[in-house]
Amino acid sequence: TTLRTTGTMSLCGSISFTPSTEVPLNAGATGYSLVGNPYWSVVDWTRVGKTNIEDNLYYWDPTLNGTNSRGSFVTFNPSSGASIQTGTGTTQVDRYIQPGQAFFIRNTATSPVLTFERDDVVSGNRRPIFRSAGSMGGLVVGQDAADAGSLQVTERIERIHLSLYLKDRIQSGPTDGALVTYRDDFTADYGREDAGKMTNLDENIAAEYGGRTHAILGLPGSGMRSDTIPLRMWNLYPSEYVLRVGLKSVEPDRDVWLYDRSTGRSVQVTGGQLDHAFVQATGNTRKEDLALVVHTRKPVANDDGSGRILLYPNPSMAAKVQVAVPMEGLKAEGGRLASTAEVIDLSGVLLSTSPLMLDGKGRGDLDVSGLGRGAYVLRVRVEGKTFTGKMVRQ
Repeated sequence: TTLRTTGTMSLCGSISFTPSTEVPLNAGATGYSLVGNPYWSVVDWTRVGKTNIEDNLYYWDPTLNGTNSRGSFVTFNPSSGASIQTGTGTTQVDRYIQPGQAFFIRNTATSPVLTFERDDVVSGNRRPIFRSAGSMGGLVVGQDAADAGSLQVTERIERIHLSLYLKDRIQSGPTDGALVTYRDDFTADYGREDAGKMTNLDENIAAEYGGRTHAILGLPGSGMRSDTIPLRMWNLYPSEYVLRVGLKSVEPDRDVWLYDRSTGRSVQVTGGQLDHAFVQATGNTRKEDLALVVHTRKPVANDDGSGRILLYPNPSMAAKVQVAVPMEGLKAEGGRLASTAEVIDLSGVLLSTSPLMLDGKGRGDLDVSGLGRGAYVLRVRVEGKTFTGKMVRQ
């Protein structure tokens, strides 16, 4: 159906949406609302006034193809960089809201107010968002749009793109996608750099963190971190799929692994991309056995010479885990450093003590095959210093 408008365009001033206006907003503290651009002009979403409303914009793009070619949601988050989209194939949805474009917003508290001003209107930046997918070019999931330079990001952003493809239709673009970002001023709590997941009719993929499912997950980029991020996929069909993990501007000291809990196997993402193929069984519409493990190899010792260790994969079903300790103040003779590893249960009982040989970067493999499922404390003693970390066996 093609809709066209006729007549003389009226120039409007400020236009606000609230729970009590003719086009009402959802009044709930975390409610979603469907609104539209009230101007017959392009509006810059980053300029639009928002009270108790997220910065995120959720748009249903009917040109995106899952199994049944019914479209999927696109998520735009200004804090994650310039015109980042997830859940996209050839979409050109970005910060510029087109004339006639509708989209979803989400509240952060009750009494939401969304206000459009004439100063929010910008010239140019037209996007053919209502045309067929074939006319839109070749943006892939999470790729920067053509206007990438127009959003000024003061801090470097590391991006991990998660794209779910039908194996026999990879060239048509992903069915859905998610994005994990790291930046120094991001936090581990849900904030402006995060976006919740809107469920598609067909395939979905999301990153789980802090009890939430995310289309976009932002995490702090500084300090020593070891993040295990479960991946949730649902509304799947009996098909062959490919999960593609793509890295963009990820620091060399940050290792990214794909961990398969069903097999205990971890594969490191090297060369900027990893493809993981799997077959979805008939009658099972969900897949929840994969996790993204992101490990920072920038350990920083505490002032007293002690510190925390990093372990990956963690959680793990593997027979061995890699341990990394801060090397500040330590000296590896001949590229090796002898240490002692102690495994302690959560009640404080010492379960085992074993030698652990570390390399010149403070890394070594520890055999944990004798441990049952549960949480443990790992303590490494080396040259009079003590390092601890929590380990989960599955």
